[in-house]
Amino acid sequence: MADPGTSLEFAIYTPKTEPLNIEASEVVLPGAEGVLTVLPQHTSLLTALRPGVMIVVDPEGGERHYAVHGGFAEVSRDRILVLTESYEMGDDIDAERAHASQQRAEERLGAIAGDHDMTRSEASLLRAQARLHAHGRDGY
Repeated sequence: MADPGTSLEFAIYTPKTEPLNIEASEVVLPGAEGVLTVLPQHTSLLTALRPGVMIVVDPEGGERHYAVHGGFAEVSRDRILVLTESYEMGDDIDAERAHASQQRAEERLGAIAGDHDMTRSEASLLRAQARLHAHGRDGY
């Protein structure tokens, strides 16, 4: 459990995987209105997440990068709860596959005929970019 006042309990829940629970000193989230950094004793909030990279800094200063594909985050003074359909740890991402997915999405966007295809292709592109950034441990 996180030490109150100096660290955060960070948890990710998905419908298909076991919950991830880790201790953090700082978490960067891709909020729907922009990137936000959460530190211990943060004001409570609820935000939608857009596809992007979550950066979790552990109490020793090490960073973990996760590609998240949307969802919600609930922030309280000493806890962050992320609810999402899926996420991937950056170190586990196949960069070649993500790059190929990005190229396919970009090609589809260049040949779009309808709004439905546009929305799906843009979502696919954002997921691929999130994977590549998490794999490359890119910050914001």
